[in-house]
Amino acid sequence: MDFIEHCLALTPVPYLSTAFSLLKFIWTSIEQVQASREQLKVLTICISELLQVLDAQYRAQKLLKANTAGALNNLHRFALSTEQ
Repeated sequence: MDFIEHCLALTPVPYLSTAFSLLKFIWTSIEQVQASREQLKVLTICISELLQVLDAQYRAQKLLKANTAGALNNLHRFALSTEQ
């Protein structure tokens, strides 16, 4: 990656400036995708932990479906709307 960063630090000759700009755009996009991937991993871990706690609470009959169904349905609708 140092090679790419070194290349991006160069001041290009006029005829290559468009190509350098495109490379910078691609590199920035890759960095953003990697950041989003890490954020999604953290979100997945949080959801997994929440589901495990809810499952344990339901099994222990400490949660009632009537008290939590609305919130879980809202979460489900939100998850479906983000898939599109």
